[in-house]
Amino acid sequence: MNIDEYDYDLYIDKYYNPDAINYDEETFFDVLVNCALLSIQSILPILSRLICTNLCFGVLTSVFSDKLPQQLFHSLSGICGIYLVLTLSSAQGKVMILLLFGLSYICIKFTVIIQRFIRPMLYPYLSSSNLVKCALIAFSILCQHKFLDQETWMEIRGIVMIFSMKMISLVDDIERESIILPSFTNFFGYIFSSANILFGPWISFQDYMHLYRQPTKKNILWVLSTIKQVFISLLFLIISNCFATYLISDESNLLLVSYREALSFRNSHYFISFLSEASMLAAGFKNSKIWKNDHEWRYIVTDPIKIEFPTALAIVVTYWNKPMHDFLKKCKYDNVY
Repeated sequence: MNIDEYDYDLYIDKYYNPDAINYDEETFFDVLVNCALLSIQSILPILSRLICTNLCFGVLTSVFSDKLPQQLFHSLSGICGIYLVLTLSSAQGKVMILLLFGLSYICIKFTVIIQRFIRPMLYPYLSSSNLVKCALIAFSILCQHKFLDQETWMEIRGIVMIFSMKMISLVDDIERESIILPSFTNFFGYIFSSANILFGPWISFQDYMHLYRQPTKKNILWVLSTIKQVFISLLFLIISNCFATYLISDESNLLLVSYREALSFRNSHYFISFLSEASMLAAGFKNSKIWKNDHEWRYIVTDPIKIEFPTALAIVVTYWNKPMHDFLKKCKYDNVY
């Protein structure tokens, strides 16, 4: 043993007292300051742009509801959405979204035209709906594996998903003759609607047009309801990022740790869902059942109570993402049956 090792061992024997060690544990206040506030601060720029842009759109469409031409309404909706898309950090991602928009309108026009020349026996395979779906799938695969790096794709994939859902539902409605092929400005306003371009939720073209035909009447409850949903979304954010780990540490039972991970995932979903509801309310949308009720403002995307304490599995499936459930029911299951 050399002299350094001897001195170190002597020091340990003389001064080391394991009973005197105090392990500092994070307090509730520490988690609040060092995690919760930082999480809110990180999301604040995009949140403020999203809500303020939609509030401005909601005010303008409400104040000038009787004087606002239809083309101007759609242009305003699309421009607000374009502004939000341009706030993305990736220039390549912005280009791909704009390219997807241009190609989508060309594709939908082309598929509608060629239906006149398709033989009836080939229609189930070469319908507008099937052609558009194949084109969207091909575009998504190429973006993910060929044209974009992983970070850029992760940034725009939510926008591409909402974009694709709108396209699919629009083409299905045209095939069913529920609507006619919309003009370019109508298509532009619907696809780039600032209410749901970033975080969803999906809405049908008819629901989007309903806001122009019968604008909701704005009042103080409209603003308060929007703010309420923002606060609820932030609450779920800090639970997911901070307090789930604070309440159930890594040293806990394996089952508790697994529950914590699942809880964190569910709360992150609730955060996005309530944020998307806030953006929809800010733009003036709400559920059709309460559309004319000026004293109630909700656009239900998810229901945490029904998910956390379900009475049946079907309730979880329905209320995990209500607009997604409606989309699948309308565009997938109805086509099967």
